[in-house]
Amino acid sequence: MTIKNKLEQLYILQTNITQKLGDEMELFLDEIEDPDIKEILSYYFDLGGKRMRPTLFYAISKAFGSEENLNPFSLILELIHNMSLYHDDVLDNAEERRGAPTVHKKWDDATAIVGGDIFHGMIHKYLIDAIINNRVKSKDKSLKFISDLINDVELTIGSAVLTEMKLAKTNKMPSLELSLKVASDKTAPLFAFSASAAASLANIDQEICDKLYIMGTKMGFAFQLLDDLGDYFPSNKGLGNDLREGRKTPFIVLCHQKDNKTVEKYLAIGKELETSEILEFRNIFKEQFLEVNNWISTSLKIAEELLIVIPENEYKDNVKVIIEMLFIKNEEFKTLLNNRE
Repeated sequence: MTIKNKLEQLYILQTNITQKLGDEMELFLDEIEDPDIKEILSYYFDLGGKRMRPTLFYAISKAFGSEENLNPFSLILELIHNMSLYHDDVLDNAEERRGAPTVHKKWDDATAIVGGDIFHGMIHKYLIDAIINNRVKSKDKSLKFISDLINDVELTIGSAVLTEMKLAKTNKMPSLELSLKVASDKTAPLFAFSASAAASLANIDQEICDKLYIMGTKMGFAFQLLDDLGDYFPSNKGLGNDLREGRKTPFIVLCHQKDNKTVEKYLAIGKELETSEILEFRNIFKEQFLEVNNWISTSLKIAEELLIVIPENEYKDNVKVIIEMLFIKNEEFKTLLNNRE
């Protein structure tokens, strides 16, 4: 099967999942009476997005022949990601998300913060209500889903964000090891959980669940590093925000290890950096850019190898394509870098 055929197959699955998520979101919003809160909580969801986490969860669940009602769990995974953006965009002072103004720009900071808090509570309540109302088959595993989501995902991501904020406020450059941990802990836990929880709800052995957790971690880590590298190419997210805001990403830490004086010069300019200076920085540290590029490839290769634990069927093919898409994005960045010397 060609990559084009695989992408078409994945598109069909994502279209199906998007429809299911939309139907489930209507049920979620039905519990909210205040129209203003409904508008705020549905804002990012209505703007779309890649739906990568619920797609990963749904594909692995189906690959293992799960008979569980996957819709509430799929929605929870998408909404946990969406909810995190309300606070992240305030912290980053981001102006645009998915081609539209961010929540705090459309309304204000207080609306984004309080809206995110309300959202967080409603997400957990929704799955608890699904358990109480017998919308899911396995109550014990559903309760474990909530517990693990809080402990393994939300606490880990929250801790990483706090560490990132602390690092941004100091002139001291962290170790490469710490910057890599923060990068992984910000994004990988929800990918890892999406993969392993899918198998767990399908009553698959813990050993396989653990391997899928590693696979999801490698995918999420690669996804975050791709996001970091993408910051050095023009997009609707802007250009050079990490450098302007002084975020100590693995790429910047690696550059600092190579030439600390040059990096500190750019960091000192901060928000006043011109587009030409961002591109200049990228080209100065082309070697370090390509090193991060190689880390991404290595991480994705490990994820690819772990696919062996998933039964051979069309749903496994969908998971393969998600990984292949990340490979393709990584190669695109390498090509763009080499073409803009």
